[in-house]
Amino acid sequence: MEEDKIEVGEYVRTKRGYIGKVIKIRERIETYKNDREAYLVDWGGKRATCISQIKDIKHSKNIIDLIEVGDYVNGYFCKRIPNFNNEMCNFDLNTMEWTPLKNIDIWENIVTKEQFKSIEYRLED
Repeated sequence: MEEDKIEVGEYVRTKRGYIGKVIKIRERIETYKNDREAYLVDWGGKRATCISQIKDIKHSKNIIDLIEVGDYVNGYFCKRIPNFNNEMCNFDLNTMEWTPLKNIDIWENIVTKEQFKSIEYRLED
C-alpha cells in the first residue's frame, strides 16, 4: 500500500472500519490543526465525501490488502492461518475449511470488525 497518495479507483479503509472505493478526489482542506484531503467515496452504493488525513486512511488497489483479522468476508470470519503461510483466510461453513482470501473469486460483502463491534450486543459476564 502506498502511504503518500490516494488515487481514484483505490479502496480505502477508515479508522472506524468503513471500506469504500474512491471515485473522485475533491480538494485539499486546510484546518487550524492540519491539512486534510477530501475524497468522494462509494460506500457500497451510497456516495459520500470522506474528509480525513491520509495517515488515518489505509488504501490499496487490491481490497484484500485492507482486510484485517476479525473482519468477515462473505459472512465468514477472517484470520491469518499458519498452515497457509500466515495468509489471511476465512472459514467457510459450507466446505468446513479455511480458504485463503486470494482464492475467493466472488466477493459479495465485507463487514469490518469495527462495524461488527458497533452493533453487537454484549452480555454481562
